[in-house]
Amino acid sequence: MKVNSSWGRTVLALSAIAVIAAPGLVLGAGATATYATPRTAQVIPASTSVTAGSVNASFLQLFVTFSDGTSNTFSSPTATFGAVKGTVSGSQYTAPSTSGFDIVSGTYSQNSVTVKATRVITILPNIT
Repeated sequence: MKVNSSWGRTVLALSAIAVIAAPGLVLGAGATATYATPRTAQVIPASTSVTAGSVNASFLQLFVTFSDGTSNTFSSPTATFGAVKGTVSGSQYTAPSTSGFDIVSGTYSQNSVTVKATRVITILPNIT
């Protein structure tokens, strides 16, 4: 029995496509895969009022809610933090030397989506 050569080439081509594409479909979770993206964020300081000049006055975390309804809490280096008046090293907030208010911010990125949040910190006078 003679096999049609164009049919044989078609089978060979489809086999080659399956060998090349199948691992990508399995590893990439297929064409119907969905990935949770971050939707909202909240900065959660260990304390919302700290004494002026306090070093490592508050540990910062970022609470993130995702598109699939799940949530998680992140600290540095997964989330990044900053402050307007004080300083942040990793997740540790250091208060400025003068009393008043400061704004701390947190940022988290995943799947090309970034969420940001801010929080007001009260800086109490340093009475010694």
